[in-house]
Amino acid sequence: MSHPPESTLARLARLMVRRRRLVVVGWVVVLVLAVVGGPRIAGEWSVDYETPGSDSNAVADTIKAKFPNADYDTLLLTWSAKHADSAAAEDHVTELVRRLHRIPGIGTAKVADARISDDGTIGLLPVPLTQRAANVAIDHGPAIMDIADSASTPAVNVRFGGQVITNSEQGKVSSEGVGLTVALLILLLTFGSLVAAGVPIATALFGVGTASAVVGVIASIVATPDWAE
Repeated sequence: MSHPPESTLARLARLMVRRRRLVVVGWVVVLVLAVVGGPRIAGEWSVDYETPGSDSNAVADTIKAKFPNADYDTLLLTWSAKHADSAAAEDHVTELVRRLHRIPGIGTAKVADARISDDGTIGLLPVPLTQRAANVAIDHGPAIMDIADSASTPAVNVRFGGQVITNSEQGKVSSEGVGLTVALLILLLTFGSLVAAGVPIATALFGVGTASAVVGVIASIVATPDWAE
């Protein structure tokens, strides 16, 4: 009984198994070269949704034409005090707005335009952004949070809100890290062996690590959004 000819993929797999040590060493070398050399030639990340001919570009053009004073987004500044519209409270908020305005991408606002609650204890002031919230948070998130953390006084309790604050507050533990931990636990329970569970995890990490470095290199050639990182 004749056997069907072995496919190219099957021959490649058989070769990889026979030369498995060399393959592992090769992957380690590629990963190290990509991680070490990639950042040196990596380009700048960008977030540009205004590609000519795209729907997002058409929307952007329409907004510019119909709403020339429209902002990218706003940073919401709220405060509570016994009298939110008192001179002391307004002076304090004005100084916060001045400090925020020194950060690139954050505009300015007049405290006189703030909304005060009916009972006079809460104030709300939208501070416009001159750049997209994601870009401002990526470039200046720590500076924004430093101001936010020291914004309150015993007399005026200040809180910041908006997308730029949400992005700036993102924790150090990433969703990828949580997913990796859960995947390792599931594989460990399934295979019952740390080595068997670690092989697919290690393979995935090699692939992701190399791909991330290569994407950084691609960013030096073509415009690449930051969420591709």
